[in-house]
Formats: sequence, C-alpha cells, structure tokens
Amino acid sequence: TISDYAEQTSSSLSKYRLVGASTKVQYANAATHYGITLWGIIFLIKQKNNFFSTYRIISYLIITILVVAGIFSGRTFLVIILLTIVYLFLLNKKKHNRILRTGLDFISIFCPVFIVSGFLISYIFITNPMAIDWAFEMFINLSESGEISTNSTDTLGSMWHIFPDNFKTWILGDGKAYAELGYYVASDVGYIRSIFYWGLLGTFSYYFIHLLYYKILINTSDNYALKSYYLMILIWFFIYNGKEFWTPLPYLILFLVASVVDGFA
Repeated sequence: TISDYAEQTSSSLSKYRLVGASTKVQYANAATHYGITLWGIIFLIKQKNNFFSTYRIISYLIITILVVAGIFSGRTFLVIILLTIVYLFLLNKKKHNRILRTGLDFISIFCPVFIVSGFLISYIFITNPMAIDWAFEMFINLSESGEISTNSTDTLGSMWHIFPDNFKTWILGDGKAYAELGYYVASDVGYIRSIFYWGLLGTFSYYFIHLLYYKILINTSDNYALKSYYLMILIWFFIYNGKEFWTPLPYLILFLVASVVDGFA
C-alpha cells in the first residue's frame, strides 16, 4: 500500500515519467537499462575506430536522450550518473593525472547533455509544480525538517525491517514471489524478496552465479575498458538489489555469447 500523497504524486507524474526500455512496466527498471546503455556508449567513445568515437556529436545526442529519458524514468538514474564518475575513473587507469582526466571526461560528456536536458526538464517542472516537489523532495525535506529523506526512501527503509519468522523460510524460502495484492511480502528489496523466495541457500547461489558469470566474462577478453564495463554492471546489480529485485543476466549472457562468437570468427 502507498500513502494518498504518494498515489496522487504518482498519478500526476505518470504524464511525464517514462517506462521505456524495461523488462516490465516499472520506472526504475527503465532507468537502469538507460544507464547500462549510457555506460556502453561511453565505453565505445573511449575506444577507437568505431561509429561512436568517430561521430562524437551523434554520440552526445544519444547520451542526451538517454539522460533525459533516465531522469524522467526515475530518480534512480541520478545514482547512475554519480557512478559514471567511478566508471570514468576506471577507464582512465593508464592515463597521466587520472583524477584530472576523469573530471575533464565527465565535463566533456555531460556538460552539453546537462545544458540541453536542463531546458527540457525545466520546461516540464515549470508547467507541473508537483514535478518540482517530486524531483527536489530530498532538498525540500532537508530545509524544512533538517533530514535528508523522501517518501520513497522512507518506504524503502521500512522494507528493510521485514524478515522471515521461521527457520524453514530462512533456509529454504517459501517459493512465493507474488501474492494476490502484490508482492508476497510487503517489501520490494531484492535481497529480502530473494530470502523469502528461496531462502539463504538459494540467495547465496543466485548471487554467486552472477559473480561466476562476471569471472567468465573478464576471462574472455584482454580489453581493460570492456572489463571495467562488466564490473560497473556487476556493481550496479548489487547496489540496485538494495532497492528492488533485478538481474543483469540477460546482458551478461548476451556479452558471453558475443565473446564466444567473436572467438570463432
């Protein structure tokens, strides 16, 4: 269940928020896919002799579209933008003045993006005051109550306190993901839902499989930048499961198949 305020806000913002490229109709999931695509394009820009590194203007235009779509899909995308700094830092491992190079890369990639997207986002905010409250809710709450919080983060925080009440569920789970009115338990946290579904044994196996796929992938290539891309997807997987249940396995499997095919070419 959600509060009347949250329901009203969600209804109003649904006119502007995007679902986009998502495996299911969820805003935050769409933002995740936009973010992974964004990192992929940055990887290609940093490489040489490809379309995205040659035609930078087109690349920046695509990145702008991804940023705007990501922000209008969910505030989760703002975390992805912050993680992009970490990604650029990894990509600049062999560069002199690594920190400076990372800052310059971030500015060169996102400065045009923020200028263009700023006009578009500002227009939506001006024409819809509730969108302003939603976007800057954290800062509004900080100025009014002195606490950094939002309705969604408060709700998410309460979901972290829901745990199984019996030994069998802790070890083997209940084998249920959904109930009549929504999730099987009143929690969207990926780690919590995983425990309720297949217990600690299944949860450890599930997350270990992702680590195994990552290890296999990095052993299929000598490209450090590509390995960094895989690492960022894995990092995001563990971060994002603190919010909801999501897997990057379709990406990892696709990259693994592409690596095998490339090896036979």
